[in-house]
Amino acid sequence: MAMAVGSTYLYVALDDETNIGCLYAKATPLTSSSEIPIPSGITESPVAICATSSDLWFLTPGSVSGDKAKVIKMTLSGGFVETIHLNVTGKVIIDAISITEDEASGDLYIGTNTSPANLVRIYETTGGSYDYDVTPLA
Repeated sequence: MAMAVGSTYLYVALDDETNIGCLYAKATPLTSSSEIPIPSGITESPVAICATSSDLWFLTPGSVSGDKAKVIKMTLSGGFVETIHLNVTGKVIIDAISITEDEASGDLYIGTNTSPANLVRIYETTGGSYDYDVTPLA
């Protein structure tokens, strides 16, 4: 389980068969919550979560045999937007463990638990799609 705090909600990533996460209203966390269903195609539970000023991001690790890391983009109210697959040939990401945002650029950064560990920068390209660079941390 992982958590992130946004301006309105406390976001929780879940290890659950039906829900990827849950959001709790900061004003009434014990009485106001909503579940976020697992999007289609997601087979692993999230290991990390990041709430930015405009989006909610879940990270799945890519630790299951044959699976690769994925970043699931959601609205701040838990609506599914898209899945970013980190499986480009030569830049395949597995064993992802953390995600954070560079607030100045809006880029996302992921850390892995591989040897050597990798730092992955995910950035938006023209047209609203995403690309990523991988830097081994030797």
